[in-house]
Amino acid sequence: MFADCIHKESRENTASSAGFLTFCTKISNAFIMFIVGVSLDLIGFRGGESMQTVAVQNWLGWVLIIGVVTASVVAIFIYSGYSYSKKDFEASTEFEAGA
Repeated sequence: MFADCIHKESRENTASSAGFLTFCTKISNAFIMFIVGVSLDLIGFRGGESMQTVAVQNWLGWVLIIGVVTASVVAIFIYSGYSYSKKDFEASTEFEAGA
């Protein structure tokens, strides 16, 4: 979708768009790593131990499930506004080819 939007708008903005995408990716990764670290600390995960308690094992499963559900809901919310379709892409490429 990102490449489609760049192609639709202009090829001149590719570098700044790619830079912004990289920046957003790094910011979101840092935020998620912070959330994961806090979550692991709250459930009592100990990285140095070879075996975790049953309660920690159960909470690790719940953290995974909650993370997947949250990411899915957020993705549906964000991408529901994306209306650029294959038909739009083909129409814009035909227009450029004729110009």
